[in-house]
Amino acid sequence: KTSLARDTASYVKDISIYTARGRPKTNLSHHGGLILIFLSIIGISSTSPLFAQSSLRHRKLQDQDEYEKIRTSEQQVLEALFTAAGGNDWANDDNWMVVTAADGAAGNASNGVCSWYGITCTSEGFVEKVELSDNNLRGAVPLHGLIRMPHLKVLKLDGNSLMFRSSSQLSSEDPSENTTTATASINPAVWEGRIFNELYMESMEGDTAAASGGGGGTVTSNLQYIDLSESDALGGTFSNLMEITSTFSSQFIYFPRLSDLYLSGCRLHGDFPNMAQLATFGSTLERCSLDDNGLTGTISTDFGTTMTNLRVFTASGNDLEGNLSAFGELVKIRHLNLRGNSFTGTIPEKLRCEDSTSGATLLEKLDLSRQRGISSAGTTGLTGTLPSFSQCEDLRRLDLSHNQLGGQVSENFLQSVDPLIFESASLSSNLIEGELPGKPLVRFDADAIDLRDNRITSLEIDLICDSSRSGAIAAFGCDAVLCPPGTYARIGRQEEADEPCLPCDIDTQSQYWGSISCGNDQSVGTESAPSTTPLDTPVNTPLYNEGPVIEKDVLLELYDATGGEDWFNKVGWATESTPICEWYGIQCAEDGTVESIDLGGNNLALVDGKTLPTSLFYLPSLKYLILKENTLFKYSNAELEFFKDIGAANLLEALDLSSTGLSGVSGIQG
Repeated sequence: KTSLARDTASYVKDISIYTARGRPKTNLSHHGGLILIFLSIIGISSTSPLFAQSSLRHRKLQDQDEYEKIRTSEQQVLEALFTAAGGNDWANDDNWMVVTAADGAAGNASNGVCSWYGITCTSEGFVEKVELSDNNLRGAVPLHGLIRMPHLKVLKLDGNSLMFRSSSQLSSEDPSENTTTATASINPAVWEGRIFNELYMESMEGDTAAASGGGGGTVTSNLQYIDLSESDALGGTFSNLMEITSTFSSQFIYFPRLSDLYLSGCRLHGDFPNMAQLATFGSTLERCSLDDNGLTGTISTDFGTTMTNLRVFTASGNDLEGNLSAFGELVKIRHLNLRGNSFTGTIPEKLRCEDSTSGATLLEKLDLSRQRGISSAGTTGLTGTLPSFSQCEDLRRLDLSHNQLGGQVSENFLQSVDPLIFESASLSSNLIEGELPGKPLVRFDADAIDLRDNRITSLEIDLICDSSRSGAIAAFGCDAVLCPPGTYARIGRQEEADEPCLPCDIDTQSQYWGSISCGNDQSVGTESAPSTTPLDTPVNTPLYNEGPVIEKDVLLELYDATGGEDWFNKVGWATESTPICEWYGIQCAEDGTVESIDLGGNNLALVDGKTLPTSLFYLPSLKYLILKENTLFKYSNAELEFFKDIGAANLLEALDLSSTGLSGVSGIQG
């Protein structure tokens, strides 16, 4: 037995060395089974010190082998990121691409990449965080390789100009044809994240190996926090980020630990994620932001029942449609922002805190304003009676403006809200009618509840306009709440001494309290859209082409000249029913005139025979004009034609035309 045991121990040692040298592991389990049978025959237990010592030696060598694989693959993915995203031009590239031989030694926790700017490692030397926010990364990046790092928990690449492509797209592209210097030398295998397929993917926990004949599976990521927001050139659809075409199969990434996902301003377009894609996040997602993209389609009811831990969800500035029933199923939602979409119908009971079966509500912030969807009945936006929100104890901010909510403000409106923590409620530009009761208003500051541009016929003046109330009411009386019938103000009330409620020429032009203009009131009982600040009328500005500027025409001129139909995001543009202040990329001043145009990286491409309209400089309130990373200057000296009237832009503070084909700025004056 002693002789046999000695020979067996030697055999086990040989197998351990054989495996550690990288030869096929498939024989190990087979030989291991033979060893167990053999030892059993000769009377040596698998729990004996001899077997345990050999097994421990094998495990240590195997762990060391896996350790080296992970470290090598992590370094290669980060090197690919540096090369593809123009690392030499980063705002901070401290220590990147500097790795010594000692750093790479197995078991050395001071992994060389751990000293690179923005990289944080675990105590064992594995990459745990990649944080490169606002660091001037530009170009295509190996996102799938980053996502699949087995120890990575935090990925922050927000505020950069990045391009991500699905693996299937990348496999069909030839990097040598890419005109971007930063990405021209990247190997397609690196682009696809195949480093992990070849070096480590076969041993990642949760992976599903594809059958030899094809098929699909899932790849498990340990990420807990992803922020790719404001990635100017991201583009593509949501599935581009989720789908992987590996060496052998088409797969989806599964995020069983992800709690935070931020994809705002990424220029994503196409349908909202389907349930198969949403299921990849499991039930751990708590905060998700998809604002200012070009997402379309309806939201499945299963969305609410699948996202059982979702506390914060924002998707403003998209073109999502249908009803809101799915959001009423979000049992833990605290902050919901769907501003500027195309939803229709009524507000679900659970979002009104009126569902007795759901228990105490956690809702703190709700923004359903500016819905522009048109229902089968021909109404625009959200309809129904204004809810009381009387049981929403934690509510701090409410915005339902620019819809078609009707009825009266109830006596118990916001009655459970703590005035000390409440911030504001905007109910402007709806169809709210009748008398405004004093009880719900006197609990809050005079400007806390905005009711301008509705159909309010009277106020409970004794309570609402009591001079003992502080602030503007003490100075301006009822005018500080709402301008009386026959008068108007830009914001529907008086806040400053030099901005009073102004009389209309004819009293009947302004029938209701809180008018924002004369002659634009609704008639009670009609279903027409609520009035808005006039945005397509001539404004007081220097003459352009022998006439005053009409701001809507100027923007449409830009849209036509730059192929608006092909923009990545064109939400609201060139539609009669949507005010220009709600068009994607447009922000307006308080008086409703255009203050900012931000269409950077939105696939604006100058149409043959067209030039960039100089009328943009005649917009009287324009402060910011951001058109970077588009194709705008295709002809010789085109910039001279565009800039000839820049002197008319008296308030212009920021102009960004980087990466637009601009050849120079000589001769520009202003």
